[in-house]
Amino acid sequence: MNKIKKSNLLFNPFERFREQRLIIVGLIAAVVASLLGYFFNGRFDGALDLHFTHTVEIWEPFIDNLIAIFSLFLIFSIVAKILNPKTRFVDIFAISLIARLPLYLLTFSNFGNIQYEIGQALFLTVTEPARNIPMDAVILSVIFGALSILAAIWMITLLYNGLKLVSNSKGVKLIVGFIFALILAEALSKLIVYLIY
Repeated sequence: MNKIKKSNLLFNPFERFREQRLIIVGLIAAVVASLLGYFFNGRFDGALDLHFTHTVEIWEPFIDNLIAIFSLFLIFSIVAKILNPKTRFVDIFAISLIARLPLYLLTFSNFGNIQYEIGQALFLTVTEPARNIPMDAVILSVIFGALSILAAIWMITLLYNGLKLVSNSKGVKLIVGFIFALILAEALSKLIVYLIY
């Protein structure tokens, strides 16, 4: 990532900015997102996850983000080194930080704890079939679901483009390695969160 090239900023900032700048932005974003997680009751309890709860302790989103970033960094480093032994760890660290930005934006959707309350209302309709589903809950749930899918696609695209660039790989080997890394990073983060909490 030493050469700065013109590219799509939203989906491949790794070609446009040097790793030092990406790391600074990513670290600041992680701290701000952790604070937002506290204020909006969000838990980043997985490498690719954001869930809302009734209350959140201020330290929980920080620990969650550390675990998620560590899991992405560790697994993607291993896969990148297998794909290309010359891959630099600093580049993987930048990718692990920047790829989580779309997830952080979703914290705002729980303003007033609305996403948590909608989830609870929808859950009650499952346990109590006679209960009617509020229409506003359905509409907001669909909107949040769509935003979550877009954020997930954006995040996965960032991870893929980053791995492709820093490992200088392509084809089936890259795709298999990427899928393997994504699944393992998510599984590792979930395991660590489970063991800690």
